[in-house]
Amino acid sequence: MAEQLHRVKTARAADERGSVIPLVAGAIVMLLVMVALAVDLGNAHQAKGLAQSTTDSAALAGAQAIAGVKNGGAPQGGVSQAVYDAANWAFQNLSLPMPSPTKSCGGDPSKTCYAAADPAGTTVEVTTPYTPSRTKPDGTAYAANELIHVRTCWNNQTFIARVIGISTVRVCSEATARGSGVIHANTDMEDETNDPFARCSSDTDIFDTSHWFPTNNPSKDIPGKNNWGATYLYTTNLDPSSIVFTMSSQDPFEIGGQPSAKVHEFTVPSPYIKVDPKPAPNGGPDAQGRYKWEIKFTNYTALDGSGNGKDAKNFKDVLPNGIYAFAIYAKTSSNLCNQTTFPVVINTSKKAKDGVCQEDLFRGGTTPASGTQITDPNNRTVTATYFDETPPFVTDSTDPNVRSHMMHFEIKGGIYTDWTDFTSSVVASGVTNNPTAGHEYKFQQVYQYTIPTTFMNGQYSFRIQVYDSDQNKAGGDCGFAIWTVNFAAGVNGRVELIE
Repeated sequence: MAEQLHRVKTARAADERGSVIPLVAGAIVMLLVMVALAVDLGNAHQAKGLAQSTTDSAALAGAQAIAGVKNGGAPQGGVSQAVYDAANWAFQNLSLPMPSPTKSCGGDPSKTCYAAADPAGTTVEVTTPYTPSRTKPDGTAYAANELIHVRTCWNNQTFIARVIGISTVRVCSEATARGSGVIHANTDMEDETNDPFARCSSDTDIFDTSHWFPTNNPSKDIPGKNNWGATYLYTTNLDPSSIVFTMSSQDPFEIGGQPSAKVHEFTVPSPYIKVDPKPAPNGGPDAQGRYKWEIKFTNYTALDGSGNGKDAKNFKDVLPNGIYAFAIYAKTSSNLCNQTTFPVVINTSKKAKDGVCQEDLFRGGTTPASGTQITDPNNRTVTATYFDETPPFVTDSTDPNVRSHMMHFEIKGGIYTDWTDFTSSVVASGVTNNPTAGHEYKFQQVYQYTIPTTFMNGQYSFRIQVYDSDQNKAGGDCGFAIWTVNFAAGVNGRVELIE
């Protein structure tokens, strides 16, 4: 009996030992899962922190571009500067080369996707304009065209979780940033290292400011002249080899055979620079002991076989409409220097010569003058004044071909990177009839547009087209005007993360 009981106890103990083994194995598996969760998910959480930092900075870089400050080179792949800067910033932070973009990905015309060819399968998605899920603190909606959204993802490798078949964890982060107003970046026309518009340290008054070329006030529109320049007049003679002509614009342009750029410089000797002593051969001295030289830049569009300029063109015939900074630098023979800088407005639309228009109907001009700086928030109205022997064309017709001859007004600048229709915002005065006025001044109408204070600070161009009502020039009896102002009474530049 005792022996039988012993055998039963021994078998029961063996069974109990056998049942513990699966429990222990299961506990080990659970422990590995817990360790995997602790280690690999902790690692993924750390990676997500890196991803969020990368995404935040990328969104802010894109928002800065929206507000006018570039953080990268020229956009590639046909995307906007904001999209390019955001994606470029993300891939630089991840030490990955910039892949080619896929625009309108996922069927969203506002979204651009980038997929890196790295083992982690890194992707960056940039969306602008973007409508966020939240409103401003005051409850109003954000403007979608001020926002940029960035989503960054990659596969983060696991270490311990591999034993349970999980080799990667997909890590993603998202950020939305807002660029509002215009942040004025340091430009080529501001004082900085190697600034071409801040060449001189002594600034001795060596120019006769009452004798400019082509007019006594070079800040006005350049008239039909081939050259511009200044008169050197000083008691020490000129060093002709020191002369530098500099010109700049916010948009790239071509001049003097140089490639398109925002800043152009010409030094002596150059076929475009002419330095004439008055009188020859050394420019003086005159009765007051002063030396006089005429320093001119001639806008030749080509050179002949000997390197001399030919095919001289008026500046206003070859440069795009806009505001330019022109500068002339020179030194005396005793190393005193001066650089004079002034704005120049190119405005080719005084006569109707753009598009189909064949007539100058805006004889009353436009206000404020091109180049004006608007800083008063209570004085933001721009105008164009129509004059002709017949009133402006108006119609009640719904025919689009007929209505196309109505007044049309467009704006370019700020967030409006291309010409945008603002016709409905223009206020037209009542037509004034003055039968005793000159033939082309009998009927007058003033078109007014008030720039909203919500507009970003920056440069804006306005263009208006209107037809008269006699239509005696088939298909082209219309007038056209374009002018540009600097607006500095609007929203201050700001960049912020909002999501």
